[in-house]
Amino acid sequence: MLSSPTGDALDADLPTGPGIYALEVAHQAREQALAARQDVLEHEDITTRKEALVNAQPGGFERYRIRTWLSAALPYDEDE
Repeated sequence: MLSSPTGDALDADLPTGPGIYALEVAHQAREQALAARQDVLEHEDITTRKEALVNAQPGGFERYRIRTWLSAALPYDEDE
């Protein structure tokens, strides 16, 4: 299970076993999320900032896709 302290996450079957893995991370609405955060930081009192940051993204609009795959087996180690 993949998890996130700030949003929903999905179950995923991750590749297993020894090897060399590749990873790709794509994002959507990152700039929008940063702008909302900056707006809160500039306009909210420190006592209300935490709640305002949460309310700035109701349901969340920032999304990530993480892909991982086995790209090659581990090189043979002659010492084993």
